Amino acid sequence: MQLAWVLPLTCSQEEYSQGKKEKIEQVRRRSIRNGRQVYAENVLWGVEGLEEEPRNLLEELVWAKEREIEVRRQRMPLALMKSRLEKSDVGPTRNLDAIFSERASGESALFFRYQRCSPEDTESAPTLAAVAAEKNDAKAIVVNAESRHFYGNYEDIRRVHETVACPVICHDIFVYPWQLYDARFHRADACVLITKVLGLKDTIYFAKATSLLGMAPIIEVHDVPEIESLLDAKQRQRDDGQVRFLLFAKRDLNSLVPSLDDTTALLSRFAQDAKHLGIRLMIELPRERAPNAALLQELGEHGADAVLASAMRDDRPL
Repeated sequence: MQLAWVLPLTCSQEEYSQGKKEKIEQVRRRSIRNGRQVYAENVLWGVEGLEEEPRNLLEELVWAKEREIEVRRQRMPLALMKSRLEKSDVGPTRNLDAIFSERASGESALFFRYQRCSPEDTESAPTLAAVAAEKNDAKAIVVNAESRHFYGNYEDIRRVHETVACPVICHDIFVYPWQLYDARFHRADACVLITKVLGLKDTIYFAKATSLLGMAPIIEVHDVPEIESLLDAKQRQRDDGQVRFLLFAKRDLNSLVPSLDDTTALLSRFAQDAKHLGIRLMIELPRERAPNAALLQELGEHGADAVLASAMRDDRPL
């Protein structure tokens, strides 16, 4: 005889800290056993009420990334990944902090985001990165390495790093520390960690792991509750000194396109606290928005230490 047990399970994605409910709305991390029923001791166990479809594009990419990295971890366990990194000649990382001490007073530093146009676009990374650094005075290059939706590849990080002298930043959906070793192996100097994917506690844990590998952790935040939670963790010294760079990107989770709506108001609201705590604030521009000296000066005056753009400057000839 077999008994069937189906358990109603509800999981809140909101975090708790010191008995107080945080307001971070985290995307769901989908277990590989979700939706399955298993036999144990002649009992059929299952979970009732789980949604089988992701609620937005970010959640879809998180689920896909978990499946991808699970397969890759089986092929190359973390111990082998560590050994591969130790035997490599990656060299020292490039200093992200130096960018801000060298920038012009009052003007935001310019970071350029490289993103492939198609899966076959394997040659444009070094060329565009060089143009951004030499002609547009970009102080760092952010490489979008997410493969499912943005066609990214970690080899692009290596190619860009060999082409430019500035720091190269890996932007991917990090769900396992294993990925940090892969990013460093491919010459990343910093990694972007998404709070809405990891949650507050794991964001700080991943930031610490990133620093231990010599890279700078840049924490991406999407809304006010995430900013407040990280500033609070920093103020209470619960971040292990890891909250140093915040990238504010007000994204539509169904398109992942950033918006500048309310950006200046948010900068004015949080810039002083961030500066007092030693945190650098970065702002991401919409893909079609071209930066120029006036915009960099305006955002800098409102408290943005850096501006991340996907378009070339419109005030300088290429």
